[in-house]
Amino acid sequence: MTAHELLSQLRARGVEVKTSGDDRLVIDAPRGTVNEELRAGSARVFATVARYFVGIPVLVYSFEQFMHGDHVPGVPLEPLTPAYIYGHSIWTYVAAVGYLVGGILLLIGKKTRAAATWVGLTVLFIELVVYVPIAVVERASLDKGLNFMADTLMFCGAAFLLAGAMPREK
Repeated sequence: MTAHELLSQLRARGVEVKTSGDDRLVIDAPRGTVNEELRAGSARVFATVARYFVGIPVLVYSFEQFMHGDHVPGVPLEPLTPAYIYGHSIWTYVAAVGYLVGGILLLIGKKTRAAATWVGLTVLFIELVVYVPIAVVERASLDKGLNFMADTLMFCGAAFLLAGAMPREK
């Protein structure tokens, strides 16, 4: 079911989809008009949108990390990977390969649950081998120590949430 078909079905059942004064989406539905079939259809549409919202940035991150192998991996950032990180720049290329595989699968819609889980595990691995040591060494700096670790961990969580939203393959 496409987003257009979903909106057409909702309108046919008397459901109004409009925006309020402060740019919020308001759905006004009479009792009993939204059934399980419509809920499942809307869940598929939103999961597909989420898949693109994660898949496109993951491919961009992959490209950035292939281009700048000496920078910190995970979420592409300006700083260089510190010399005290074991393996130094290899982790950026590991992340780039993981993102490339996961991002392509997310965009083409094949093995989406496994692809989102793969991206999440890649980010979690990078978090453990790169960002935890940075956070320990830079523990007095909120900007470098905790901030880098927290934003990469949030990206990891987003990938795992997407994996949970993807349908199970049979």
